Parts: sequence; C-alpha cells; structure tokens
Amino acid sequence: MEPFGPDNMRPVFVSRGVRDTGYSKIVKEVHLKLSLREKGATLQGIFFNGSDYYDLVKSEPIDIVYTLDLNEFNGQTNVQMKVMDIKATAQSALNDN
Repeated sequence: MEPFGPDNMRPVFVSRGVRDTGYSKIVKEVHLKLSLREKGATLQGIFFNGSDYYDLVKSEPIDIVYTLDLNEFNGQTNVQMKVMDIKATAQSALNDN
C-alpha cells in the first residue's frame, strides 16, 4: 500500500470489543504496550503517551483505532498496531455479539 502521502493516506483501522490478554503494560512510564484478543487472534500494539488508559484496558472490552507499522526490535521485525485512540465498548455493541 506504500508509499503513503497526500494522495495515498495510511489506512486507519477500527477493532471493537477487544479485550486485554493479561499482558498489556505501561512502558517508560508514559506508553502503553498492548496485548489484546479479538475473535481468537492476539493483537500486539503500542499507544504512545497512552498510559492513562491502562485501567480501562485492564477492566473492560474496548474499541481501538490504529494504523499498522513494522516494529523492529532485537533483530526481529513484526507487524504491530500503532494505537491512536481507545474507548470503552458501548454496552449495545456487546449485546450484538
């Protein structure tokens, strides 16, 4: 899908009703490293400056808005979500599933 620019914007995705796997954590005191489950799949991501959302992620199903990026760390490259926003999933959406 690259290259991205004014005529080809980076795709933005939404996942609804995802839950923490138990491994999400705050890193470097201000960022939120996410490990989420959606329909049997595990999603890894980072929410820069998102540590304020930690309690929400741990306690409720959430909706997330994100882009996809490559994360290169310790010689390995993986796809990860770069989270832009998080909110609690609306109760009506939970009843639809």
